[in-house]
Amino acid sequence: MTLISPSQSNPGETIEANDINDPINQIVAVVNGNLDSTNISSLSGADIQAGTLPATAATTDANVETRMSESFGNFIVPGGCVLTATGGLNWSLSAGVIYVSGRRVAISATTGSVVASKDTYVAVDSTGTISYTGGLSVANNANSPALPAGSMWIGILVSNGSGITSINQGSVDATAPVVTGSPLTVSDSNGQLIFPYPGQDLLGLRINTVGFGTGATSDTLITGLTLPFIGRGGNVNIEAILPNTLLSTTANAYLTIYDGATKKQEAPFTFAGASYVASLRATYTMHVSAGTTKTLTGNVRVSGGSLTIAAFQNILRVTRA
Repeated sequence: MTLISPSQSNPGETIEANDINDPINQIVAVVNGNLDSTNISSLSGADIQAGTLPATAATTDANVETRMSESFGNFIVPGGCVLTATGGLNWSLSAGVIYVSGRRVAISATTGSVVASKDTYVAVDSTGTISYTGGLSVANNANSPALPAGSMWIGILVSNGSGITSINQGSVDATAPVVTGSPLTVSDSNGQLIFPYPGQDLLGLRINTVGFGTGATSDTLITGLTLPFIGRGGNVNIEAILPNTLLSTTANAYLTIYDGATKKQEAPFTFAGASYVASLRATYTMHVSAGTTKTLTGNVRVSGGSLTIAAFQNILRVTRA
């Protein structure tokens, strides 16, 4: 708005109504919603009413929501949004806070119930709405449902015929559900993180705790070590570890990492004699664009004899590099 220059009356002039009204109307036109930097030389932050300045009022470089989103992505603030079994098939969710596209969203405490003998996935969207019914409830140990658009997984409620038996909120110690031979831990079977937290480095983890055995001379998938994950942009480290393996004869064993059908790494080990015990480890680093889904697998083969992988924590994991 331009600067106000009200007309002035001089001594001895006749003053009419418009001589008074016009300057007043000029001032009113500016004050009523048209004040800007042309009219205000400076303004202290203390003069701005709390809670009235949206992030969109800032430049892109200064917009706090943009900076949060670019730095951390979408996440749930640890300490809130805790799922608890409350008896039978009933559950409760504590209040909490999530960040979606850099925007802070408060989540109200709520309760609900699940269907018997199902894995119920609990999602939260950018408005704070909790979803867990319909297609988000699947058979026990079935593949995960698709994550609803604009949402994050809060957790998974696992039930039997009468009650909730397990709650998975992205812990590396989670024991259920078990999908394709491995418990889901930090991510679902589609690679979506479960209860993502700020600055999370562990993007995917699969664990074989039951062991495995093979005498195959071509690369053979280790039960449970199939790991889908979704890139967040940048480099990632991929690591496969078999802490306790035994080969029945003097021969070589090879631990391999595949990205889909493409072999990315091979770690050979020579067993010095029958019943020789060794730890096998293979690592690989690659770049994955944000939003790209990769499916990694851990595989083994031998040049002779039979390889036995003990029932320890045999793992395949992906971390930020």
